[in-house]
Amino acid sequence: MRRQARERHSGVMATDNTGTDYAAFDPSTSSTYSAPGIDPAGTPESPRLTRATDGRMIAGVCAGLARRYGWDVNLVRVLFVLSCLLPGPQFLAYLALWVIIPADR
Repeated sequence: MRRQARERHSGVMATDNTGTDYAAFDPSTSSTYSAPGIDPAGTPESPRLTRATDGRMIAGVCAGLARRYGWDVNLVRVLFVLSCLLPGPQFLAYLALWVIIPADR
């Protein structure tokens, strides 16, 4: 019985519920697919995560995070200050990011 089940499931399913035959798919004839946030050359569109040297308050960690993810700098700073009111290692995380994240060139 196990052998029959193994034989039934040994092949790759070549269709889905829409009837598309994926076994006949040829990637060389398909149009170029680009994942969100990546251009066709494969390089990220958003800037690298670096500490900001301009517009920084202490070390540029909040400004760098805001620039990398497209957030408002003041929002990131306020969220960090509010998170410091909660118990946890937020200040140590900031210090670690200060050391780990490279500065702008």
